Amino acid sequence: MNADGFWRIIEMTHAPSQEEQLELFKRELQRLAPQELIEFWHIFVEREFAAYSWDLWLVVWLCQGGWCSDDGFHDFRAWLISRGRAIYEAALNDADTLVDEMRQTEHPEFELFGNVPSKIYRTMTGERFPDLGLEHPKEPSGG
Repeated sequence: MNADGFWRIIEMTHAPSQEEQLELFKRELQRLAPQELIEFWHIFVEREFAAYSWDLWLVVWLCQGGWCSDDGFHDFRAWLISRGRAIYEAALNDADTLVDEMRQTEHPEFELFGNVPSKIYRTMTGERFPDLGLEHPKEPSGG
């Protein structure tokens, strides 16, 4: 699995509601072999860590009326990935591009989306994902 394959899955499972998107996402991930699912998860985590920035956190904080906890920002980054490659990459280049997208979303967070890959993997193998050797950044990037 490469980044293009990762984003193809994200974009082909996009739906009007989070519930619909979750069902489509689960179905697509269940079609992957365990090794492909590990590769998908590796890319997901890399994208999640890349979005760990002060610029994004500030936009989320402002759009949510001055509130965004660590957990909330984690769930936001899953939501951001769920929006697809174009929105994700635009946000990393300029966090302000997210304002309109966030205004169109009642709750710009998607904790369940980020949990699907590990649940599917555990169902397939009976095990947890192997250690990917990735460490969450200690501090958000930027300033």
